[in-house]
Amino acid sequence: MAWMLLVLCNLFILCTLQYIRAITAEEILNPPRNIQVNVSTDKVAIKWEKPETHKEDAAYCFSYEIDLKGDKIQDKNITVHEYLNYTSEEFTSSQPFELKMRAKMSHYCRKTQLSAWSKTFKFDPPVSRRLTKVHMFVLLAISTVIIVSSLICVCHRFQLLKKVFPPVPAPIIKLQCLEQDELKELQENLKSGYEKLPDNEEDFKICEVENC
Repeated sequence: MAWMLLVLCNLFILCTLQYIRAITAEEILNPPRNIQVNVSTDKVAIKWEKPETHKEDAAYCFSYEIDLKGDKIQDKNITVHEYLNYTSEEFTSSQPFELKMRAKMSHYCRKTQLSAWSKTFKFDPPVSRRLTKVHMFVLLAISTVIIVSSLICVCHRFQLLKKVFPPVPAPIIKLQCLEQDELKELQENLKSGYEKLPDNEEDFKICEVENC
């Protein structure tokens, strides 16, 4: 009779342990609490607290999964054991990214399923910090176009000024030289009131000055 009671007690204890294990294995934790993200120019520092339902348990009982997604960097899935912080130097304040976390208890204490994901933390840097090579090229191209257009306008304006206010031409002096034969003909046609010119100078020339 005693041995039957002993067997029944062992069966009861075994069933109780299996029931407890089944319950704990199906338990789903809450996400980590109070997630804080500190973004700087060279790193991203993350801090959090243990899930609400097991906040009194030891820190080594938990493991955490961090999901980081960026526009230019490959998605990262990081697992952190025991610690309540993590620092990434691949993500900085110069690029947008998204972050979310979930937790579970390790087999050291009580094995559970992964919790649901926490709310997604989204970081979008200011526009001034997101200047890329493409933006710099576009700005340089626009600046070049503006400068060239300004130079063209200035040159065109000076051309118009020259047309509206042309320079005053200097007087041109034309010399018409008379040969000896022309001189004689001129002498014959001169009126009597003019002084007679000398005939003995063969090489003598009269030059008429005209101002234009």
